[in-house]
Amino acid sequence: MRAALSVFWRSLQYWSDDVLLLIQMNGVWMLAMLLVIPGPPATAALLTVAHRMAHGGLADWQIARRAFQRYFWKSWAWALVNIAFAGLLAFNYTYYAQHTSGLLWTLVRVAWAAFALSWAAVQIYWWPLIMEMPGEPLIPALRNAARLALLNPLFTATLLIIVILFVAAAVALVIPAILMMSGVLALVANHATLDRLAAYREMQAIWDEEEPGRGALLEGLDRPRGRRVVTPRPPKPGSRRARRARRKSARRRKD
Repeated sequence: MRAALSVFWRSLQYWSDDVLLLIQMNGVWMLAMLLVIPGPPATAALLTVAHRMAHGGLADWQIARRAFQRYFWKSWAWALVNIAFAGLLAFNYTYYAQHTSGLLWTLVRVAWAAFALSWAAVQIYWWPLIMEMPGEPLIPALRNAARLALLNPLFTATLLIIVILFVAAAVALVIPAILMMSGVLALVANHATLDRLAAYREMQAIWDEEEPGRGALLEGLDRPRGRRVVTPRPPKPGSRRARRARRKSARRRKD
């Protein structure tokens, strides 16, 4: 639970470091979603910017523009898979609503709610894993996302609850949704994926020592032992994180 809260808090800190850029991108993303056709590529572009930030790099509009062009068709394939799942869910829900009742109808609703939440949990990891894997494959990344969610059930469930509460609050208050929602969620997805990949690789190293030749649980994500998954980015000089760091340093010198 603490790890999930830490990921969300870290995402808010990174958002505050690039607040003006991410607010602008949030506005462009909302417009792209309203226009439909540029919606998935704009989502991919925002996730790419957040991916770069989570890896310690600096982000700008050029990165977003290149990502929009590079991932245009792949993002639509990704979107179509999600649309197909949502359509299947809606069709089954409608069918059972017309043909069942009583306890069976209650069980069906619970089952489909569980499916929907599980799919939402997988979405946290899916696109960041596409960018982490060689060749950026779509379906292998989806399989890895499902396995990563299953390997970290408490972390994933906690983070999903935090994300749902954040989205609900942002939509209810309107202003947070307009200014920050998509940027924060993109950072959360990338930070969560990198955090769980770091934990997975530590466990994989232990498994390799205990059972050599056991094999990896995730496809195409093995890296040399000791290589860090995340390179923390120092705060920008004028950011809130930088000011907090200076205050902490001053307090330590006084002590």
